[in-house]
Amino acid sequence: MASVLQPSDQLTFYRPFDEHTQEILIVKNPGAEHLAFKIKTTAPKQYCVRPNAGRIEPHSEVQVQIILQPFKNPLPEDYKCKDKFLVQTAAIKPTYPDLAVGDLWTYIDTEDKRSVQQHKLRCVFMPPKTSAAAPVAEASNILHGIARRKGRWAPVVEMVETIEATQTTPELVAAVSEQSPTIVQQEEETNEIKKKLSEAHATIGQLQRQLEQTQNNLRMRQNATQSVANNLSRTVQPSDAVHQHLTDLEKPQATEGYPPQIVLLVAVLVFIITYLFF
Repeated sequence: MASVLQPSDQLTFYRPFDEHTQEILIVKNPGAEHLAFKIKTTAPKQYCVRPNAGRIEPHSEVQVQIILQPFKNPLPEDYKCKDKFLVQTAAIKPTYPDLAVGDLWTYIDTEDKRSVQQHKLRCVFMPPKTSAAAPVAEASNILHGIARRKGRWAPVVEMVETIEATQTTPELVAAVSEQSPTIVQQEEETNEIKKKLSEAHATIGQLQRQLEQTQNNLRMRQNATQSVANNLSRTVQPSDAVHQHLTDLEKPQATEGYPPQIVLLVAVLVFIITYLFF
């Protein structure tokens, strides 16, 4: 029984053609015998076919991907495609030797060419669909068709394309971009330390001015107290013990240790030096 193709008369490809465009061809085997199939095209460099040959089990089918390669230049709107495909099928008879698909077709073309059935399909280019078709995945593994022999019809052969990418320039750019944040961070830390040091100097100067003012006030108070005590001592009689005792109490007492302002200034200086350098 003959094979059945779907679509049966033409393969339709939709614009734009600046990327890979795919059409699915289904080859059905409605009979009880095993079938061998092979696909040829008039433009083997423009199309990829996966698979381009194989076997079909009884009452089963095979899906064939036909991929149109992108065009380098845009095609005119009124461009008419003249590309064609030829699908050949043949029943695998029990008398045939057990061979691989390629060798099997060589045997059929040589020994039993009359049993080969042929189906022609033409290619049609159409305007874009309303919803853009999904691009063909895995472009790096797309198979390029080449002709194995001369003639109008040339079989499409699968060939895996290997793409080697050089990463020297990206690595150099990455190294430079990794160093730049480190330099910027160091500059920011240096500016921050300078800012804190300047603030520390300003604080020290302010504390020194406050200390000088406090010392001046203390001297003025001591002088005033001493003056009052002197005046009082001249007016008090030696026999007046009470007044003498009061005079002694009004005398300024000697301060033991360092003034609180000195202790505060030293503590602030120690804290700033420890914060900046340790």
